[in-house]
Amino acid sequence: MTTEQRTSRDSPPKRSKRKIVLALLIGLAVVELALPIAVSRLPLGERMYLPAPLFILSQTSKSDLVPDDYILLLGDSYAAGGGDWMLQGLEEGGNPPYQATHVLYEKTGRDVINFGRAGSDNVNATAFLASKRFAQLRRNLLSDPEDVIVYFYEGNDLNDNLRRARQTFGLDERALDSFSNAEIDELIAERATAGWLRGLPGMLYAPYIVQKIFQGQVKASDEPHGRDGRIRDAGTVNQILASDDAVTPFSVGGTQKLFTKWTQGPALELTEEELAFSLSMLDGSLRWVKQRFEDASVTLVYIPSPLACYRTLGATVYAQSYEAREERFDVLDVRTRSDAIRERVREMAEERGVHMIDATPALREAASSELVHGPIDGNHLNRRGYEVLGDLLASRFSESALASTR
Repeated sequence: MTTEQRTSRDSPPKRSKRKIVLALLIGLAVVELALPIAVSRLPLGERMYLPAPLFILSQTSKSDLVPDDYILLLGDSYAAGGGDWMLQGLEEGGNPPYQATHVLYEKTGRDVINFGRAGSDNVNATAFLASKRFAQLRRNLLSDPEDVIVYFYEGNDLNDNLRRARQTFGLDERALDSFSNAEIDELIAERATAGWLRGLPGMLYAPYIVQKIFQGQVKASDEPHGRDGRIRDAGTVNQILASDDAVTPFSVGGTQKLFTKWTQGPALELTEEELAFSLSMLDGSLRWVKQRFEDASVTLVYIPSPLACYRTLGATVYAQSYEAREERFDVLDVRTRSDAIRERVREMAEERGVHMIDATPALREAASSELVHGPIDGNHLNRRGYEVLGDLLASRFSESALASTR
């Protein structure tokens, strides 16, 4: 057999393989282009379990797939919209509003996207996730925002900051007061770089979905929501106060309710040294945001814990412990600690040139007559609570308010 005959015989299969490869590449390209558009049409119950880049593009607090002149929200589960309003939307189906960003979008017409993720500390919510998400969404030509909102939640952000410091900052090997601002800035910058690198694989959406499926992350959760922070109706308050049950009775709208010991308070278990260090991580996160988004206005939103919003009954309260410490506290400690944290955060915002919205007064006023949390998920705002928060944001980001501050 001659060389020409052998080559001629081998050519058709080679051409067939090339066609198959070409068809696969074209198919993959079509899927990559179509996925962001397709997922925006999925109901909330399906979209909630998409990989983060696709979920962000499918968010309904904006008018187009890729927003322009938009507001970026950074934070934890409050930014993600956790709570009873979301649970109601998941049960009803479709794409209903379920958090403060939807209220803000409806009242101002400004596009809003959020990078919120449950369980995030202040460093992860800002430097890590912002770097990661922008790396993933760069293929969609996502520009920098005009405005940035950073949520701070007094209920567990400071505890989460301690956890982050132990995991990545070597906190267990050092004294709490041994970290300078420059060193904290360097550690946060390293965390931001880690986020950018981890975001690169997410630039290709189809392989990212396959990866998440194999990791078991693209599925609905079977865990019941709000089981630990559920708000219950009270029986006889005097009997409750006389018992040893780990509950906190409180009054709302002339009725009595019960918080469980899993309800979150204003970092009651932290020492003064731990409190100061955790707040320094928030301060460093704000410095990073100001530097990264130097052309944007930055707003810090202070969200109080559930225990700090209601009129409790009795001399003591129970609060969730993250450090395996005491769970029972004097009732006076709640307002004292909450007011102290708020004052420090307010001073921090002023020093950094950051506008601050303190949601505490408005939520306390609303909580005097109705629940703004739960009752299923008592550690997150319900519809009424998110509407109060959304109204505060809308007041800040109306055209007239922004014109007076820029």
